[in-house]
Amino acid sequence: HAHGDEGETPAPDTTGDHEAEPGHDHGEHAHGDHAHDAVVPAPYAGRTNPLPNDAEAIRQGSAIYTARCVNCHGEKGAGDGRAAPKLDPKPTDFTDRTHLSAMKDDYLFWRTSEGGAMEPFHSKMPAWKDRLSEEERWKVLSYIRTLVK
Repeated sequence: HAHGDEGETPAPDTTGDHEAEPGHDHGEHAHGDHAHDAVVPAPYAGRTNPLPNDAEAIRQGSAIYTARCVNCHGEKGAGDGRAAPKLDPKPTDFTDRTHLSAMKDDYLFWRTSEGGAMEPFHSKMPAWKDRLSEEERWKVLSYIRTLVK
């Protein structure tokens, strides 16, 4: 996948206020309803970030994010990178506190590792498991947690 092909990382919607059918476009969180059914598979299930709130991991994660993720997810993580307008579904907005807090570490690690070319996501998000080490992926996720407003 080319760098500009990354896409959304939807999260489970825990607000309970969506009455539309799954798959109905809810703006920026298109296809997010499908995540209700997304079960984090082994070997990702139950994983937790070994580097939470680690200043050096966050610094290194920021550099990786800038090099690999900013094109789609945006400089400040708002899902508004220069490639975002042509992506459907749209990249995840990591600044949305409610949306990000609904995503557990294992879910984020799974989605970052395996990408979005699967049910129910169907996004352009590439699989990073063969491009970034496990530690690098956790560092990016440590940084992403700092982007909430």
